[in-house]
Amino acid sequence: MSFEDRLELGEIGEHVIDEFLRQHGWVPYWPEKGKRHPFDRLAASADKRKLCIVEVKTKYEREAYPDTGINLSCFSDYQNIEMQYGVPIFLVFVDARKGQVYGNWWADLLKSREPEEKARRAGCLMYPWTQKGIVYFQTSPMKILHVIPKTAVEEIRKRRISNWKENGAAS
Repeated sequence: MSFEDRLELGEIGEHVIDEFLRQHGWVPYWPEKGKRHPFDRLAASADKRKLCIVEVKTKYEREAYPDTGINLSCFSDYQNIEMQYGVPIFLVFVDARKGQVYGNWWADLLKSREPEEKARRAGCLMYPWTQKGIVYFQTSPMKILHVIPKTAVEEIRKRRISNWKENGAAS
C-alpha cells in the first residue's frame, strides 16, 4: 500500500475519532493534511484541564492472533514522545472488520501480559510481542470505545479491497 493510500485510509479513521472526541468533550487538533507528522491528534479537554496525544491506526485485528500492532519505528517514536514531553498517548484502532474503535493508554499497553493460547502456540511468550518489525498488543485489554458508523465501515472496506486487488492479491 502506497503512502498516499495509507493516508486516505488513515484519514477515514481519523475522522471517526474526531467525531468521537467531540462527542466526549474533547477538542481535536490535527497536523497539516497530506504531510508526514509525528502523531495524528493533539486533544484537549473542553475545560482546558487535560491534554493528550491520540494516535489512530485504521487497521484490523489479525485473523490468526488476538492482537494488532504498530511498526517498530512508530513504537520508538511514541516511547520518545511520552518520555520526553510527558504527554500521555492514547493508541486507537479503527477496525472495520469488527465495526469497532478500541484502544488504550500507551502506558497500559506496555504492561507485560500473558498471551492467549493461540499466540502462545505461535511462539509469543509475552505481550507486547515484537515480530518482523511490528510490535503487537493483545486486543483483549483494550477498551471498546465506539461503534464505527456504517458509512465509514463501507468506505474503509472498499478502499482496502480496492488496494488489495490493485496489488495483485486477488483475482
